[in-house]
Amino acid sequence: MQYIFLQNTIAQRFDLVCDRAYLSATAQSLFFAASLVGALIAGPATDRLGRKTIFLASLNIAGAADLVCIFAPTVAVWICARCVAGAASIAVNLATNVYRTEIVGGRWRSLTPAFFAAVPAQVGHALLGLVAFLAPNAFVLHLVMAGMGLVSFPLWWLMPESPRWLLVRGQKEKALTVIRRAAAINGKRNDLARVEKLIEAIDKKKTASVNKASLLDLIRYYPGMRRNFLILLWVWMSFTLGYYGIIYFTPSFDWNPYLIFVFPTFFTIPATVMSPYVENKLGRKFTLTIPLFIAGALAVVTPAIPDSAQWAVVVFSTASVVCSFVSLNVAYTYTKELFPTPIRTTTLSSSSAAARIGAITFPLLASALGSLASGTASLALFGGFMTGAAIVSVWLWPETLNTKLPDTMKESEDFSETRNTWLRWSDRITRHTP
Repeated sequence: MQYIFLQNTIAQRFDLVCDRAYLSATAQSLFFAASLVGALIAGPATDRLGRKTIFLASLNIAGAADLVCIFAPTVAVWICARCVAGAASIAVNLATNVYRTEIVGGRWRSLTPAFFAAVPAQVGHALLGLVAFLAPNAFVLHLVMAGMGLVSFPLWWLMPESPRWLLVRGQKEKALTVIRRAAAINGKRNDLARVEKLIEAIDKKKTASVNKASLLDLIRYYPGMRRNFLILLWVWMSFTLGYYGIIYFTPSFDWNPYLIFVFPTFFTIPATVMSPYVENKLGRKFTLTIPLFIAGALAVVTPAIPDSAQWAVVVFSTASVVCSFVSLNVAYTYTKELFPTPIRTTTLSSSSAAARIGAITFPLLASALGSLASGTASLALFGGFMTGAAIVSVWLWPETLNTKLPDTMKESEDFSETRNTWLRWSDRITRHTP
């Protein structure tokens, strides 16, 4: 069957063939590099300037950058615009992730990211494939993406700032205004008195934390949070390294390319819907560590599958990708709940930056492995990264299910230093060591 592939791609528009062909790969690498820079900048900026401000500004910037891509006169302008879009898109992701966590509580801290972020993102992934199938033109795709960013302007007037961020930044009256408005809309005016007393209590203890709340302080003065932070950096990097590596080295068939693009959503959407219910039942730590370990183990055993059952390699690889996707969704919730409000976005952005390092490193490893190892041996290597990360994540603590979000550095540190019940085996070994 013949398929109509995209028209007006950068390779076609700017004649990126022969000695200019490398520019296509360069553009992709620079996009990931820009995402890394965006992640490093967006975290501190969001903690300093506000969740709403960075979210909407980045969304508008991303839309404008995609608009520039449509009319870019040279490949250099196109690449620059794509880099801006990459940095802005990761800032949108980080700011909205923290925003959603701070405006809800309890079980909704995992339900909200799933139903109002991950599922819509996967639906958007599928719809983008449908748009590409119906109108296979890169101009149209850029126009659709630009439109998504530019139609958000009314949100500057309709969307409130995170009341929790307002509170820790000393803007108590603005925080109360947001909460009163929400209570009126939700018919919860009777709960206002209790909430206002809680806000008064938080306001009294937040000053010292805000004055001494930075990533450098976390690393220097807070060993419990430092342990969690360093482990999460490795876990997040292993997510993307393993995820992209397994997708790249999984055998493919002569399928419709548009179907291949949307195929993962057939599994990730159901997995995303189920994930918050599982983590609200079994906990964040369990739902991060166990699926990540399974994802790695499934990839590690693929070299043992005989050549006569190559279909099993595809099954194992697909299951590995779905498990790693579930674990990554939980990592967003867990990372935000482990750290206090003043540096919540900074720690999340640092973790996201580690993930971008994995994305940048993956093509280099893939290029080296392409000539040195078989497909299943490469799957085993990338699976090993995820298995190792799962083992290291055992030392993440505490479990944050049904706990209050920490607002100060001290609250978070005291919580991080509680006894890790997953390490009871080490206590037994210590007791029996002469």
